[in-house]
Amino acid sequence: MLAIAIIVLALAVLPCSAQPYVARTLEADTVATVVYRRAPRFNGAMQDLNMRIWRPVEMPLQRRPLVVQIHGGGFIDGNYLEMSPFCLNWARRGYVAATVQYRLGAVGSPLLDPPYVYDPHETVRGAWRAVQDVRHAIRYLFANADTYGIDTTTYIVLGMSAGGITALHHAIRDPLDTIPNSVFALSDAERLAGRVQRPSIFEPTDTAAFPLPCAVVNYFGGIIHTDALAGAPLPHLFSYHQTGDIVVNCGAARGLWSVPLPGVSDNWAVIHGTCAIRNLLTQRNVPTDRQQYIIHDGIGHELHNPQLVDSLAAQFCTRCIQPSTTVETAVESDVSSPWQLLTVLGQVLERGIGTRAEAEAAALRYRQYRQCLLIHSKNLYQLIDGKVIHAK
Repeated sequence: MLAIAIIVLALAVLPCSAQPYVARTLEADTVATVVYRRAPRFNGAMQDLNMRIWRPVEMPLQRRPLVVQIHGGGFIDGNYLEMSPFCLNWARRGYVAATVQYRLGAVGSPLLDPPYVYDPHETVRGAWRAVQDVRHAIRYLFANADTYGIDTTTYIVLGMSAGGITALHHAIRDPLDTIPNSVFALSDAERLAGRVQRPSIFEPTDTAAFPLPCAVVNYFGGIIHTDALAGAPLPHLFSYHQTGDIVVNCGAARGLWSVPLPGVSDNWAVIHGTCAIRNLLTQRNVPTDRQQYIIHDGIGHELHNPQLVDSLAAQFCTRCIQPSTTVETAVESDVSSPWQLLTVLGQVLERGIGTRAEAEAAALRYRQYRQCLLIHSKNLYQLIDGKVIHAK
């Protein structure tokens, strides 16, 4: 099985050299480091959150697809600048690439500090805060699309470890999903160092609709809330794992399940890694042409060959990178499609399921919304089959 996988990988990388959005042929550079929001950490202290943005060097700016990259660290450690080499590579491929800082930290166990955590709620709360921050970062980028030359019809989320967990939950979460109890106020944590309050971390935008990414790239992360896989449309998924990863199991196990620290995983939430995700999506009959899995024989919590795997991920993502589509061309289909109108802040203005004639009427209302509400096109979107459509 391993030999076959190696052959497939070798063949898959051959055509990459000349493929748009795969070959790293463009000159690219950092264009901005910005504070995109200010929010309370796990201990209540306020934090300014940064984001660094790369893009190809060109004048005038072209509209390019966006890739948002999220670092790992167990929601406790890590630095957003760790993703800088990956962002540079994706910018050289033709993307606007951004690495996002998100809030870190957790309440430790009664006796020990993290990575020992008080209970499984802490893992869930860490992941929830990270998704909140990433969504705020994407809203910021969409609102400043003209400045950075972003094509808001197409974006990708990519994450490693905890960043992969964040990317996956951002991609699969929708307004109909049940909000975990962990998000709301919990009883105080009684620690030897003192009592720690755990207030609600819910934000009003948590229940808002959000434009679906065209693809999510998960490097050795996983899913905590598998019930979120039901119902909502799923983006293209590229997922990588090593079979014996000791931090995030390729199957299903508590985080840090095999890290050699006595009892460190006892209070972590169960995380479903790449092997488990593949099985869950197979059971749900999700089309396999929208998925690619790289499962490598090893015990590392890392990419065994970063350049190869990242190139394969970029090649996979070209399946959903398409030219921008206007509302006028989007209504040419006779097939009934779900659609909704929403602002970049997630406010749903209207939704429905319609045929071509109904979609044409929706497109007219869409233009009327823009005119009557004086909302610029970069802040208003129409979604058809999970694909973000906006008028030129």
